[in-house]
Amino acid sequence: MMEENLFYLLGNFAGDGWFESRGIAIGTKNLERAKKLFSLMNVTFNKSPKFKKRIYKDGHSLYIVALYSVNIEKLFRNLLGNPLKDKSKNFKVPNFSDKSELRSFIRGLFEAEAYPYLWYNQPRIAFEIFNKQATEFIFNKLV
Repeated sequence: MMEENLFYLLGNFAGDGWFESRGIAIGTKNLERAKKLFSLMNVTFNKSPKFKKRIYKDGHSLYIVALYSVNIEKLFRNLLGNPLKDKSKNFKVPNFSDKSELRSFIRGLFEAEAYPYLWYNQPRIAFEIFNKQATEFIFNKLV
């Protein structure tokens, strides 16, 4: 279960996260999702994350859940192929030891990058990632 949590968090991070100077952070507009991420980070790493709401000049807000640990930052960098710039476009899909890790990663990435919308009054779900290697990998796993 702990590995599934790790890969779920890693998927969320790959989509909506960034590296801090000595840690990682994930941002979301959804308070419930932020609380879930906070709880999972706490359980998975046995370390209490920082939680804050940031309000930007244009009025929109973002809930930020951050873990400050050099070891966790290194772990995420290693698992994602050490992307130095443009993490979202350049991360590498990690190696998975079983299907539950793969599913957890895709579920986390989906929660970060998917959104519902209406198309001609019909509900649709879009899943947008701008990472060619990750897109091809996930497409091949789902098709």
